[in-house]
Amino acid sequence: MRSSGLSSRYGLQRQYLGDGGRALVAEDGQAWDVVALVRYPDRQAFAAMVRDPEYRATAHLRTEALVEAVLQPTTPVAG
Repeated sequence: MRSSGLSSRYGLQRQYLGDGGRALVAEDGQAWDVVALVRYPDRQAFAAMVRDPEYRATAHLRTEALVEAVLQPTTPVAG
């Protein structure tokens, strides 16, 4: 995941990036080669980023490079 003006402009923080290993529990074809966990300040920041012309100009590269991707929004659970 590259660092860019978009990351700082929209508050993206990479929390984790790792190579995937052999899946222990998964359907056939669900093995991942890379796992990335990123944090945005809020959903509005993410929505604003995907509307940004700079992001839209290169978004096709992500789509063309991946067989499958999962964008899963979450909410932190208190302790």
